[in-house]
Amino acid sequence: MISLHDDLMLREGGGMVASWVEVRRAKEGVPLVCTSVVRALHESWRGLRAWSEWEVEAFVVLPDRVQMLWVRPGYGHLPLLTAVARWKEGVVATWCRLYPTLGSQDVAAFWAAGFSEQGLAGAVACRLRWQAMQEEPVRRRLVPSAAAWPFSGRRALGLGHRGVLDGVADAVASGTRAWRT
Repeated sequence: MISLHDDLMLREGGGMVASWVEVRRAKEGVPLVCTSVVRALHESWRGLRAWSEWEVEAFVVLPDRVQMLWVRPGYGHLPLLTAVARWKEGVVATWCRLYPTLGSQDVAAFWAAGFSEQGLAGAVACRLRWQAMQEEPVRRRLVPSAAAWPFSGRRALGLGHRGVLDGVADAVASGTRAWRT
């Protein structure tokens, strides 16, 4: 199996699967741009690959939705539909574990049903989608520039490894927040 941390060219030749995923909060759900929710999102992404083979390589959290780039090394693993449904449950469980005083939340009270998804064919499509994701807070007039939005980032891969978007140095140089697992 090809590792998600292998060189970009090797990964594209090895059948890497990438999807843009958008998950919306429930109509009366918790605003997503708060520290507690973002922390729960990060915690849930850390363990995602262990049980699903999927990884979130980039994200933008908006007040009413989360946009993510999900990647996996090949075919024949947990379907995206199942992985996203279980991930949504995991975010709520993590949030309640981290912040027990907030009370228990039902998944349906936190997230809207279903999700939007678009398969991405290769690194170029992923980079274009990532650029569009970064500009979403600007389009919504939440901030004057993408670099000013604190609720977005890219997965920081180990030195010498490349993600589907670019290397770690490129993420840091562009001003985008990188996060570690």
